[in-house]
Amino acid sequence: MSFTWKDDPKTFPTQVVQFPVFTASDRSNLLNCNRWYGYNILSKGDACDIRLWQPQLKENSPGEGDFYVRLVYAIPDSYHRIIKFSCDLSMKFVSVGNDKGDIYVWDLKSFPPVLVTLLLTLNKNAKHLIPDTLRIMIRDRSDDLGKLPAGTVSI
Repeated sequence: MSFTWKDDPKTFPTQVVQFPVFTASDRSNLLNCNRWYGYNILSKGDACDIRLWQPQLKENSPGEGDFYVRLVYAIPDSYHRIIKFSCDLSMKFVSVGNDKGDIYVWDLKSFPPVLVTLLLTLNKNAKHLIPDTLRIMIRDRSDDLGKLPAGTVSI
Protein backbone atom coordinates (compact mmCIF):
# COMPACT_ATOMS: atom_id res chain seq x y z
CA MET A 1 0.00 0.00 0.00
CA SER A 2 2.83 2.45 0.78
CA PHE A 3 4.20 2.06 -2.75
CA THR A 4 0.93 3.18 -4.34
CA TRP A 5 -0.04 5.92 -1.85
CA LYS A 6 -0.66 9.16 -3.77
CA ASP A 7 -2.31 11.31 -1.07
CA ASP A 8 -0.62 13.52 1.49
CA PRO A 9 1.91 11.39 3.46
CA LYS A 10 0.44 12.73 6.73
CA THR A 11 -2.86 10.99 5.96
CA PHE A 12 -1.27 7.54 5.51
CA PRO A 13 -2.99 5.13 7.95
CA THR A 14 -0.53 4.17 10.67
CA GLN A 15 -1.11 1.32 13.06
CA VAL A 16 0.62 1.44 16.43
CA VAL A 17 1.48 -1.92 17.97
CA GLN A 18 2.44 -1.70 21.64
CA PHE A 19 3.21 -5.35 22.29
CA PRO A 20 4.96 -7.87 20.03
CA VAL A 21 2.98 -10.75 18.58
CA PHE A 22 5.82 -13.14 19.36
CA THR A 23 8.89 -13.03 21.60
CA ALA A 24 11.47 -15.80 21.98
CA SER A 25 15.14 -15.99 22.86
CA ASP A 26 17.14 -17.70 20.11
CA ARG A 27 20.62 -16.89 21.37
CA SER A 28 22.25 -16.83 24.77
CA ASN A 29 23.71 -13.33 24.48
CA LEU A 30 23.30 -11.29 21.30
CA LEU A 31 21.22 -11.44 18.15
CA ASN A 32 23.14 -9.49 15.53
CA CYS A 33 21.37 -10.15 12.24
CA ASN A 34 17.99 -11.66 11.36
CA ARG A 35 15.62 -11.96 8.42
CA TRP A 36 12.32 -13.56 7.51
CA TYR A 37 12.51 -16.64 5.28
CA GLY A 38 8.92 -17.60 4.55
CA TYR A 39 7.38 -18.50 7.92
CA ASN A 40 10.84 -19.15 9.36
CA ILE A 41 13.58 -16.82 10.58
CA LEU A 42 17.27 -16.75 9.68
CA SER A 43 19.43 -15.39 12.50
CA LYS A 44 23.06 -14.94 13.47
CA GLY A 45 24.28 -14.07 16.92
CA ASP A 46 27.47 -14.59 18.86
CA ALA A 47 27.78 -18.23 17.76
CA CYS A 48 29.72 -19.12 14.61
CA ASP A 49 26.66 -20.11 12.63
CA ILE A 50 23.48 -18.95 10.93
CA ARG A 51 20.32 -20.65 12.16
CA LEU A 52 17.06 -21.21 10.34
CA TRP A 53 14.37 -21.54 12.97
CA GLN A 54 10.62 -21.73 13.17
CA PRO A 55 8.75 -19.63 15.73
CA GLN A 56 6.18 -21.54 17.78
CA LEU A 57 3.52 -19.61 19.67
CA LYS A 58 2.42 -20.79 23.10
CA GLU A 59 -1.35 -21.27 23.20
CA ASN A 60 -1.79 -20.24 26.84
CA SER A 61 0.60 -17.26 26.77
CA PRO A 62 -0.09 -14.81 23.93
CA GLY A 63 3.06 -12.96 22.88
CA GLU A 64 5.41 -15.57 24.34
CA GLY A 65 6.85 -18.31 22.26
CA ASP A 66 9.47 -20.90 21.66
CA PHE A 67 11.39 -21.95 18.57
CA TYR A 68 12.51 -25.01 16.70
CA VAL A 69 15.91 -24.85 14.97
CA ARG A 70 15.47 -26.42 11.53
CA LEU A 71 18.93 -25.92 9.98
CA VAL A 72 22.35 -24.65 11.05
CA TYR A 73 24.85 -23.15 8.59
CA ALA A 74 28.31 -23.36 10.25
CA ILE A 75 30.76 -20.51 9.58
CA PRO A 76 34.39 -21.70 9.84
CA ASP A 77 37.00 -19.27 11.23
CA SER A 78 34.37 -16.82 12.46
CA TYR A 79 35.01 -15.42 15.92
CA HIS A 80 33.50 -11.93 15.78
CA ARG A 81 29.79 -11.53 16.28
CA ILE A 82 29.61 -8.28 14.29
CA ILE A 83 29.78 -10.13 10.95
CA LYS A 84 26.32 -10.17 9.37
CA PHE A 85 24.82 -12.45 6.75
CA SER A 86 22.96 -11.41 3.62
CA CYS A 87 20.42 -12.96 1.23
CA ASP A 88 19.88 -12.32 -2.46
CA LEU A 89 16.61 -10.66 -3.49
CA SER A 90 15.08 -13.95 -4.67
CA MET A 91 15.88 -15.54 -1.26
CA LYS A 92 17.63 -18.52 -2.90
CA PHE A 93 21.04 -17.97 -1.29
CA VAL A 94 22.49 -16.83 2.02
CA SER A 95 26.06 -15.56 2.31
CA VAL A 96 28.41 -14.60 5.11
CA GLY A 97 32.05 -13.68 5.49
CA ASN A 98 34.48 -14.83 8.15
CA ASP A 99 37.49 -13.40 9.98
CA LYS A 100 39.87 -14.50 7.21
CA GLY A 101 37.92 -12.60 4.55
CA ASP A 102 36.45 -15.73 2.94
CA ILE A 103 32.81 -15.63 1.80
CA TYR A 104 30.52 -18.66 2.08
CA VAL A 105 27.35 -18.96 -0.03
CA TRP A 106 24.70 -21.61 0.74
CA ASP A 107 21.62 -22.68 -1.18
CA LEU A 108 18.61 -21.95 1.08
CA LYS A 109 16.40 -24.44 -0.78
CA SER A 110 18.67 -27.43 -0.06
CA PHE A 111 18.33 -29.91 2.78
CA PRO A 112 20.78 -30.61 4.28
CA PRO A 113 22.54 -27.27 3.67
CA VAL A 114 24.63 -27.21 0.49
CA LEU A 115 27.61 -24.87 0.20
CA VAL A 116 27.25 -23.42 -3.31
CA THR A 117 30.56 -21.61 -3.41
CA LEU A 118 33.42 -20.45 -1.25
CA LEU A 119 35.03 -17.18 -2.32
CA LEU A 120 38.51 -17.11 -0.82
CA THR A 121 40.21 -13.84 -0.03
CA LEU A 122 42.84 -12.91 -2.62
CA ASN A 123 45.18 -11.52 0.02
CA LYS A 124 45.92 -14.25 2.57
CA ASN A 125 47.95 -11.73 4.60
CA ALA A 126 44.89 -9.54 5.16
CA LYS A 127 43.94 -9.39 8.80
CA HIS A 128 40.62 -7.58 8.51
CA LEU A 129 37.14 -9.02 8.61
CA ILE A 130 34.08 -8.43 6.51
CA PRO A 131 31.76 -6.54 8.86
CA ASP A 132 28.69 -6.27 6.68
CA THR A 133 29.03 -9.34 4.48
CA LEU A 134 28.84 -9.35 0.76
CA ARG A 135 28.36 -6.14 -0.98
CA ILE A 136 27.80 -8.41 -4.00
CA MET A 137 24.31 -9.31 -2.81
CA ILE A 138 21.79 -6.51 -2.70
CA ARG A 139 20.09 -6.34 0.68
CA ASP A 140 16.46 -5.28 1.02
CA ARG A 141 16.17 -4.12 4.65
CA SER A 142 12.40 -3.59 4.50
CA ASP A 143 11.54 -6.84 6.27
CA ASP A 144 14.21 -6.98 8.97
CA LEU A 145 12.99 -8.02 12.38
CA GLY A 146 13.48 -5.94 15.48
CA LYS A 147 16.94 -6.20 17.01
CA LEU A 148 16.72 -6.38 20.78
CA PRO A 149 19.20 -7.14 23.57
CA ALA A 150 19.78 -10.58 25.08
CA GLY A 151 19.12 -12.42 21.81
CA THR A 152 15.40 -11.66 21.80
CA VAL A 153 13.43 -11.39 18.57
CA SER A 154 10.25 -9.35 18.49
CA ILE A 155 7.82 -9.63 15.58
